[in-house]
Amino acid sequence: MSMGNYAASVKIKTIVRVAALCALSAILYALPGIPIIPPIYKLDFSGIPVFLGAMWLGPIQGVVIALFKDITGLVHSSSAGVGELADFICSVAFILPIAFLLKKGSGRAKKALILLLGILFMVIAGAAANYWILIPFYVKGTMTIEKIVAMIANVIPAVDSLGKLIFYATVPFNLLKGAIIAVVVWFLDWRLEKIV
Repeated sequence: MSMGNYAASVKIKTIVRVAALCALSAILYALPGIPIIPPIYKLDFSGIPVFLGAMWLGPIQGVVIALFKDITGLVHSSSAGVGELADFICSVAFILPIAFLLKKGSGRAKKALILLLGILFMVIAGAAANYWILIPFYVKGTMTIEKIVAMIANVIPAVDSLGKLIFYATVPFNLLKGAIIAVVVWFLDWRLEKIV
């Protein structure tokens, strides 16, 4: 096989893998999530194909999968697109350590470090984006910040301000979501990396 044919074959395989992971991620995103902190935080598993794609194929491919998932998610969005934007920001933050640290043949310990850093980046990005962009943007046309704080206070009584909502709801939710996704990605990567 010539170098040109080999390169074309590799490119086609990558496109097929990205397309398959996009479809899987979109399907998982369309399924009802598990309510963790009603009414705004639900756990779903659509990030798993995103992070597997980023680890196996590269961070840009991971971002493409996340973007596809969140654009298709707009069809059934209940948050006027704010939830999808939040999901995309957190997904990209989770992928960032992969871009800088993962190289071909990286060992298990390095992949564990990447996943831990990914959780940390996701938590920080999620907290900052919710505080300064997402919640203020969401309340512009629908309700006040005080109403959102009151809704969360029904579940977590310690919440009495936007800052406490971020500290007591957003941060723990993203920690939980990141940890679950990291464990599943770790297990699947270990099982499937030989055949991908």
